[in-house]
Amino acid sequence: VEDVGEHITKFNKGDRVALWVDSKGYAEKIAVKEDRVFPLAEKIPFEEAMAEPIACTTNGVIKTNIQLGDKVVLVGTGFMGLILLQQIKISGASEIIAVDIRDEILELALKLGATKTINSLKENPVDIVNKLTDGIGADVCFEVGGNQSTLDLAPQLCRMEGKLVIFGYHPGQRIIKDLGYWNWMAFDIINAHFRDLKTILKGSQIGVELLNKNMLKMKPLITHKFPLDKINEAFKAAKEKPKGFIKAVVVME
Repeated sequence: VEDVGEHITKFNKGDRVALWVDSKGYAEKIAVKEDRVFPLAEKIPFEEAMAEPIACTTNGVIKTNIQLGDKVVLVGTGFMGLILLQQIKISGASEIIAVDIRDEILELALKLGATKTINSLKENPVDIVNKLTDGIGADVCFEVGGNQSTLDLAPQLCRMEGKLVIFGYHPGQRIIKDLGYWNWMAFDIINAHFRDLKTILKGSQIGVELLNKNMLKMKPLITHKFPLDKINEAFKAAKEKPKGFIKAVVVME
């Protein structure tokens, strides 16, 4: 914090904080309202204090209301999926099955708490999940990949009356290929996207608290760092996703 207004009571000049902003996020300095600022522990590097994505995953897990002992599948374990995985573990799931197409990502998923990983290019996720759940399917299935293939696969892994969570971002058109199946299976379909500002800020607050208490590990997810004057290279890496890429961050030096 560089300075505070005369009516600010929660923060002081010099405090370390994380922010939620909807614009000017790459500015070297920015003025924000007090309710969009969250205390950050001294031990947490600023580049790990990503309040916005952590808010998304936090609110997604809260809305899903995972129960102790639930068997959970994540279809897509990129950056957001790996944050979700850690929060699902905190929530008390007994089985966390990570599905992706990149072996290096799945290795990291195991380190972060997955109990089983499936490379869907090499193995049949439906067969494996059925075997792990005695043919019933997962209690909760998160679709995280945000593409047609993950949207097609996720419902095949979910049990009857299970929770099918659409967490992935789906710009443009997507096709539900068998709505009759979704209907017959009586899925509890959860749209894990949020637009209410109070909900977003609450998720940011809870998520940053988890980060401060070492209950979330962000460092392993940051694979590429760029200074502000190399921001175009950061966006290029995010678009092209070179081998080993999970998350690029812009570091203010």
